[in-house]
Amino acid sequence: MVRRKNSGALLACLLALGWLGCGPDLDQATFQVRLNLPDGTVEDLGEVKGITRCREKAATRALYINLREGQWSHVCCLQTPDADCAEQYQ
Repeated sequence: MVRRKNSGALLACLLALGWLGCGPDLDQATFQVRLNLPDGTVEDLGEVKGITRCREKAATRALYINLREGQWSHVCCLQTPDADCAEQYQ
């Protein structure tokens, strides 16, 4: 068995990151949902809570308007007090 010299420090660092958090909790965050249509337009689908709900809302709308996989994409814009779209997720 090979042991790294700094394995204890690495473990402590990883535990500290877990306690402090590594960014926003995406399942609790608020997102603006945007559906990118085949003709290049963007449909604003409103605001939802959670990254999973954002993806579901885009997929449901695409299915409702009869778009097939590959014909559309979506963007989930993270809402913050400072920005309407602080980060984008797909």
